[in-house]
Amino acid sequence: MNRRGKFLLILIIMAALLLSGCDSLARFWGITPRSDWKTAVAEERTEIALEEKTGPEETVEAGLDLEAIEAEKNKPVKAETVVDILELAPGTPLDPQEDADRFFAAFDIPEEVFAFMNGRSFKEGGQIARSGLRYLRVLYVDYEGVTRIGELVVNAAAAEAFLGVMRELYAYDYPINKMILVDNYYDVPSEMNWLDRDGNSDEASIEDNNTSAFNYRMASNSATTLSNHALGTAIDLNPYENPYVNADGTVDGPAGSWIYADRTGASAENHMLSNEDLAVQTFKRYGFSWGGDWGPEKDYQHFDWDGAVAYN
Repeated sequence: MNRRGKFLLILIIMAALLLSGCDSLARFWGITPRSDWKTAVAEERTEIALEEKTGPEETVEAGLDLEAIEAEKNKPVKAETVVDILELAPGTPLDPQEDADRFFAAFDIPEEVFAFMNGRSFKEGGQIARSGLRYLRVLYVDYEGVTRIGELVVNAAAAEAFLGVMRELYAYDYPINKMILVDNYYDVPSEMNWLDRDGNSDEASIEDNNTSAFNYRMASNSATTLSNHALGTAIDLNPYENPYVNADGTVDGPAGSWIYADRTGASAENHMLSNEDLAVQTFKRYGFSWGGDWGPEKDYQHFDWDGAVAYN
C-alpha cells in the first residue's frame, strides 16, 4: 500500500472511532468529547462566576450550584465585624436574618456621637463624665414589624443589663416604635409646655414616641432634683402609649395620650405596658424597677436600673 493509501486508511479509522462514541483517541488529540461538553461548559461558567465573586486568587471546585452562587452574591451587605455596625445609621432597616448578636454591643462613645451630644443631652461639668457612659447599638422590631437598628446611651455600669433586655425583646419581636438619641430633638418645638428642660427637647422625643435613655436633665416637675436619665440608668419605652399619670388622673404627655391613662386592656398589641407585659417582666428580671408600680403617680413608660452607678 502506497503512502497516500495509508494516510487515507488512518483518516477512516479515526472517523470511525469518533462516530462510534469512543472518546479516548479524541482526548489524546486534545478534542473535547461530545459526552463531556455540558460538563466542560458548566465548569467554565462556575469558574467565571466564582472568580467574579471571590477573585482569581482563590481555588474553585467544579460542579457548584450556579444559582446558589448568584444568590449569595445578591444577599444584603453585612457588617463583617461588630465595629462596622457603627457605620450604619440608626433606624436603618435590616435583614431580620442578620446575625443579631453582633448588633447588641456597647462602645465608648464615638467622637462623632459625643460631638452630637455635647451641649445637648450631655452637659459639661455635670455629675457624670463621658467615660461613665456607653453607646449601645441594638436591634428592635418597629410597629410595622420591620427590623431596625437602634441606639441608646446608658450608664457604663448598666450597659450589660440594658443589652440583655434589648436582646430578649428583639428575640420575641417585641414592638418598639422608634429608638434614636434624644439629641435629635434638640430645640425642636413641642406642644408639651409643662417642663423647662433647657432645650434638650425630651418633650419632642416623647411626642415622636421615641424610646430613649440618657439625658442630663432634671426630674419631672422638679427644678433641683436630677432625673435618673441624667445618670444613664433610666429608659422611657414607647412613651406615647405609656404616659406619666398624675395622682388626680391627669396626664403629662402629648396631645391625645390622655386616652392611655386608663390601663384597661393594656397589652403588647396596643403597646401599653402592664405587669403581665413581656417588657416589664424582662426589665425586672435584669434588675430594673418600673414606674407603673409607683403610687399614687404612675410613669408607665419609665424603667430605672437599681444597681450601682458609674460616674466616670
